[in-house]
Amino acid sequence: MKTRRILALVLSALMILSSLPMMAFAAEGAGFNNFKAVKTYTDGQFEDVKNTDWFSENVKSVYVFGLMVGRSETEFAPNENMTVAEAMTIAARLHSIYYTGKTEFAKSEPWYQVYTDYCKANGIADPANYDLNKPITRGQFADMFAHAFPADALKKINTVQDNMIPDVKTTDKFGAAIYLLYRAGVLVGNDSKGTFESESLIRRMEVAAITTRMADTSLRQSIRLVRPSSGGGSYTPPAPTTYTVTFDL
Repeated sequence: MKTRRILALVLSALMILSSLPMMAFAAEGAGFNNFKAVKTYTDGQFEDVKNTDWFSENVKSVYVFGLMVGRSETEFAPNENMTVAEAMTIAARLHSIYYTGKTEFAKSEPWYQVYTDYCKANGIADPANYDLNKPITRGQFADMFAHAFPADALKKINTVQDNMIPDVKTTDKFGAAIYLLYRAGVLVGNDSKGTFESESLIRRMEVAAITTRMADTSLRQSIRLVRPSSGGGSYTPPAPTTYTVTFDL
């Protein structure tokens, strides 16, 4: 009788374990160590990316990590805008690598279907809310990337008080995501005031820079946007202490 009772308990435990979501087990191996070189990048691989370009190392990193590819074998198209489908593809790859270390996705028709399905299934973004072939705005992009990682992978390193990004309120449509990424050092705006321009379109070279900051925490930027402790009148937030980025992000 005692043996039967023990066997019943073991079987019950196995049934409970088998019912748990697979992601719970995958999360045990989750982390930034999963971002490893899976491709080889050679100088001059993309004719439109020079070693002297500020984004050249970013392009190299996203290519080597399997996060982005060129628009062709010889062109990265750094100044071109990014479509919603392309952004979802990168967000899916970030999420998959972080949680499982896997960069490869099955082929689908259309090509982006497997990525958009993945984004929907993992709570990154719902493709039904977008025109997938349209250029993505900076606000939409920030929202997707904020959902690509768990909260502990986007830890706060910057002091950015509520409503201190000049053109973004915390209550705006994508406000919560934008503030999360500013505080994590993934975004820093496009000037010393931290202006973001949510409705503007984002370029592929900017995406490369932001994506590398997602995957490599050592590349995250510093910015400080706070209210004055005293005094009245208008206020311009101070420039971040280690802010060196002068391009539009």
